Amino acid sequence: MPNVWKFISRPKAEPYRFPEAEELTPQTAEPILEPPPPGEAAEPEAEIETEAAEPEAEEPQDPVSYAQIQADEILRDAERRAAEILENARREAREQSESILEESRRAGLEAGRAEGVALGVQQALEEGREARERQAQTQGAEVAQFLERAGQALDRQMDDNVEELRDLALAIAEKVVSVSLKSSSEVICRMIQAAIDKRKRREWVHIYIAECDAKQLVKLPQSLTAALSALSGRVRIIPMADDEAGTCIIEMPDEIIDASAATQLNNIRTMLSDTSTGGMDTNLNLGGGFHVPTDDPPGL
Repeated sequence: MPNVWKFISRPKAEPYRFPEAEELTPQTAEPILEPPPPGEAAEPEAEIETEAAEPEAEEPQDPVSYAQIQADEILRDAERRAAEILENARREAREQSESILEESRRAGLEAGRAEGVALGVQQALEEGREARERQAQTQGAEVAQFLERAGQALDRQMDDNVEELRDLALAIAEKVVSVSLKSSSEVICRMIQAAIDKRKRREWVHIYIAECDAKQLVKLPQSLTAALSALSGRVRIIPMADDEAGTCIIEMPDEIIDASAATQLNNIRTMLSDTSTGGMDTNLNLGGGFHVPTDDPPGL
């Protein structure tokens, strides 16, 4: 009997249904406005002025222009930093010089007064003058040494900045060349034409370029076609799948020219490094690339 009563009195369990996402949108409560204190007039509500959002500056559509803008900003920042370093060094040198000269003058006057009391006015003045001259010469030599050291430190700082600017310029050049190769087929055409310019006629010419660059060479410019025809009657442009963009290797019976963009940038980097250390490799040819002679006789 008790079990029957428990069964009757126990509520029936029903399956629970989770609400849909649309039913869970929170309802924002309206803010409760407190009434103004008695005796004080309620101030009018301030009008909220919404300023129209300024349209975002459109990025330049041309990647080359964007890279050049970045390069100009980086170079201006580097020039500003160099000017600040130079101005700080000059200001410190001027302050040190004035401080040393002031200490010299004050020390000389004190020495002259002390000697004048002991030995007499005339003798003190004479000896004080001589002491001041000697001390001024000593202090002047110290000032000259300090200025020389400051100049050397400034030169070292400028040399360090020049190296940083050189590396920065090379990095910018690499970026500009990379963007130019991806955006225009004229770059690889100009590289080929510069490499074969003023070459004597050969029996055959093979030009190896990257496959990504070959896809852009749908039609060669008239100037490049004329230059290749003048160089040889058997010219082949061979795409290479595994090479990076900017690869340009020209093979002839007696010569191989590496006019790739990476090779020419490395040549520029080497030339600048040799210039900073006092030497220069005169065998570098930035216009035509890196030349590798072959053992094959001409005409084969």
